[in-house]
Amino acid sequence: MRYMAASVKQRGPVRESVTLVSGELVHDGFDLEPILPQNPTQADIERGKQAHADAMQREAQNYFQGTDQTQYDKRTASIP
Repeated sequence: MRYMAASVKQRGPVRESVTLVSGELVHDGFDLEPILPQNPTQADIERGKQAHADAMQREAQNYFQGTDQTQYDKRTASIP
């Protein structure tokens, strides 16, 4: 999870999505992810899972742009 100010703008070619946790967006640089209701139905949960999968796909397109890599490989990654 990453937290950033609502004023942050993305520079990648693919528009990413975010969950607004406080304040208000000051520009339209991101798509807002759906907010689950307090008592979500199974359909709400499935919609949230799909939104998450879509967000990860968009993020990967920006992160790996210009490389032959298409996804994060946890086998070769190291955590400082």
